[in-house]
Amino acid sequence: MFRLFGRNLALMLLLVAIIVVPLIVAGVAAFGPEYVDALMGDGVEGMPDSPPQAVVLALIVYFALYALGMVAVTGAVSEAAARSMAGLERSVGHAYGAAFRRLPHMLGAGLVAAVVVALPVGLAAMLMLPVPVTGSVRLAVFLVLLLASVYLGVRLMFAPLVALFQQTGPLSAVARSWDLVSGAWWRTFGLLLLIGLILGILQSAIGFLLSALPAVEALVTSLIVLPLSLIGNLLIYMDLRARKQTYRTEDLAGELESLAS
Repeated sequence: MFRLFGRNLALMLLLVAIIVVPLIVAGVAAFGPEYVDALMGDGVEGMPDSPPQAVVLALIVYFALYALGMVAVTGAVSEAAARSMAGLERSVGHAYGAAFRRLPHMLGAGLVAAVVVALPVGLAAMLMLPVPVTGSVRLAVFLVLLLASVYLGVRLMFAPLVALFQQTGPLSAVARSWDLVSGAWWRTFGLLLLIGLILGILQSAIGFLLSALPAVEALVTSLIVLPLSLIGNLLIYMDLRARKQTYRTEDLAGELESLAS
């Protein structure tokens, strides 16, 4: 993960910066410096408890664009990293060309997966409301629903990557991600958890060093942690395909050439 990132450092930073920098600048310009604190998970102090309707609508539009941008970054970084793995020429044009061509399918796959994963969470949230269920039973059901969301999240984690590399529609991508993780859930979960812990430590270190400069902290975190996370997911996805589908470098190169045409 780190080796692949380092081997393509300039390209990875540029791919992320093209989308992330304008989004962060637009967020600060539209919503003030408190936006950066919210982005870094430091709360929303300074923002009104009941913002005007126009501000709420602006936030909805902005975060929709932010989500769209993140899907595009996912496609571009994943395409470029895959080209590096296959020994093919990589460039910003190649990466974002493929990402934008597959963007509707990746977005659709991500939305379908998110809805499926969110269903148990929504039911768990409903249990927080006053209902005629005993405390112990409510807690047990609440935990089961949360665990169900984690299970579904791991099974459907790779739907956007399937939509990108295998050029399938959203529903087919979700189904293929489900099949891909079948029989390898614990290993996949462990790898995702390990990557999350490593990147969490890295993000904390960046936050400690740049705590006095929240805007710079947000930018550096996005430029470093985001592509590393995407590359980590890509490597797990490729490993699963290699183990279950006898997937080789030649097959990856063929998919990338098809994706570029």
